[in-house]
Amino acid sequence: MVDISHASDDEIPADQVTISDGGSSETWTACTSGNPTDISAGSTTSVAIDSNDEIRVLWANDDDSATLTIWEAPDT
Repeated sequence: MVDISHASDDEIPADQVTISDGGSSETWTACTSGNPTDISAGSTTSVAIDSNDEIRVLWANDDDSATLTIWEAPDT
């Protein structure tokens, strides 16, 4: 399990953030209990990972997109 947090800056609509492990993708809302509509500073979600998974946090709206972070799980 890995925790993903929004440390600071502006709120982001939760349905604009996708978490991908290379095989599947889920929105932040789908990964988080309570189904938040916005991600604000201090918001956290958790996703299950396997050894060697590469987790990508992606943001996209109608006009633009960006990779927010990439993290690779260590070998076990």
